[in-house]
Amino acid sequence: MKDYFTTHDIALMLNVTRVTVRNWIIKGRLAATTTPGGHRRISRKELTRFMEKNNYSTAIIREYELTRRKRFVYCWEYHHKGFVNLAHRHRCEDCLVFQCRAQRCHILNKEVGHKKVFCMDTCDKCGYYYKYFAEEG
Repeated sequence: MKDYFTTHDIALMLNVTRVTVRNWIIKGRLAATTTPGGHRRISRKELTRFMEKNNYSTAIIREYELTRRKRFVYCWEYHHKGFVNLAHRHRCEDCLVFQCRAQRCHILNKEVGHKKVFCMDTCDKCGYYYKYFAEEG
């Protein structure tokens, strides 16, 4: 989670232009700090305050963060490619999530139950689930 957002981040979140965000800052409606390079940054707390005051759903922040990750990490990448050393416990080539290239493995568990057609571990024992999805819960 980010502690500070750029004017570009906020413009994308609220579907306005960066000029609009800058005008909110100039008019004192949205408080911002300025970096040594002259860029504006808005704290999470300030953005939340602004959104609540102006009837925006604060859930937009979380959704933005989920969709703007630099690169999505699949569960099989997490378990096999240097994130953790759990390859011995996962046979991903036999897993339905791997075969379908599903992005949210935990939803299969919620919808159809854990039938061992995907990961051998349940979500409550999975580091990948806790790192990337537990807050969606």
